[in-house]
Amino acid sequence: MCHLQRRALSWLLCLFCVAPLVATAAQGVLPVLQVRGEEKILEPWETDYLLAATARLFGECRRDELERDAILGARPNQLTLDLEDGTRRVVQGVGGSSNPFRRLDFYEVNRGGVHKLSNCSQANVLPIASIMEAKGLDLRAPEQRTRAGLTSYEPNRIGYRYDDNDVGEGYLDATLSLKYPLLHDGYYSEDAALFNAYFAFSGRFSQYLESRESSPVVGKRYNPVLFFRHWLGDDTRYLDFGLGHESNGQNIDSADAYLIERAEFQRQGEDPDFARDYISRGWDYLSLDWKHTWYTAPGGTLDTYVLTRYYLDDGPFQGEQEESNIWEGFGLPRRKEYDGIGFLGKYQFGGDFCTLGEPGRGVCLRKFAWLYNTGYDGIFDNNTNRLELTIDFGGLPLQIWGQRGYNSDLVDYFRKTDSWGVTLELNSTSLE
Repeated sequence: MCHLQRRALSWLLCLFCVAPLVATAAQGVLPVLQVRGEEKILEPWETDYLLAATARLFGECRRDELERDAILGARPNQLTLDLEDGTRRVVQGVGGSSNPFRRLDFYEVNRGGVHKLSNCSQANVLPIASIMEAKGLDLRAPEQRTRAGLTSYEPNRIGYRYDDNDVGEGYLDATLSLKYPLLHDGYYSEDAALFNAYFAFSGRFSQYLESRESSPVVGKRYNPVLFFRHWLGDDTRYLDFGLGHESNGQNIDSADAYLIERAEFQRQGEDPDFARDYISRGWDYLSLDWKHTWYTAPGGTLDTYVLTRYYLDDGPFQGEQEESNIWEGFGLPRRKEYDGIGFLGKYQFGGDFCTLGEPGRGVCLRKFAWLYNTGYDGIFDNNTNRLELTIDFGGLPLQIWGQRGYNSDLVDYFRKTDSWGVTLELNSTSLE
């Protein structure tokens, strides 16, 4: 589907919550379009035009029969047209929030069953949207656009994690990551595609159940960032320019303080190396990230990212970097030797990868991702690889992941670690 078609239908269906549009011309009743509860009656020529447009749209599709009726009721982001012969045609937007649609699905319901349509002539979507726009909807009016608000930035996760340089029992690990648009509504538009500001925050926290006295929660990462997004033609492609601060929020910055903390753990009968969790780390950095979404068969999407950071020796928030200290006994490795250049590929599976039911009810493959990182000082010398597989169990997104490399923890960013975990990945539909 071309950009103009996707954009027009996205705003109309997602932002204005278009209710089912029912055509019963044989009974002399015109279709009714509802916008925020207000009914807009179509003229007879508009009704005829709409019927012809949907006929063209659905005319050359391949029909795949579904086992159950998944779309009979009115749903958000859905346009429904009931014909005289009892056939129901549905255009369903899949997605939401600040990225309204990732794709459009087409369905047809008749006495022969429920069919999902593929290989449709999508060039005929725009006439349907134009009828709605002709009833007084100005797609470009700012007052008719909602605000995206808080949405996911990095993946939000909570689950079990094991690192081979940490406690043998593993631990509970959680990441919270959100972004908020500044001075704009958070949506892509051609009128505001240049350098839109966002504030984002990511935090990681770990709880050591049973493996440490009092099951402490240890802050592992605090990462506020101000960034500016430049869209590259639509909402699936962009460049982000950012200034961020990353630290672990701890306070030990001297050999004396570290030795005191080690002695305290030893006095309590615990491993004195636990004191390393409280060594302060911190960096300010500049970032430049690129994203592109590729639409692939069968119904899935491939998101690709290039992620870069440049760590500042003396930043506006951190001041001088807090990296490895000579008194820790590991030398003086620099963060830029282990991080700064990254590639992320995420394949989002379509609805065809399900068993025991349909998306949201059965068991479905949701996502496969590969993340690669290396440093920009000695590129490819120190490499990190992470693989993730997310499976949807009736709406519960369970992820299994494994990682080998560096940066498993900001304190031990320079230590090569094997990690794995099982976690829930809880994100808004507009994860970027």
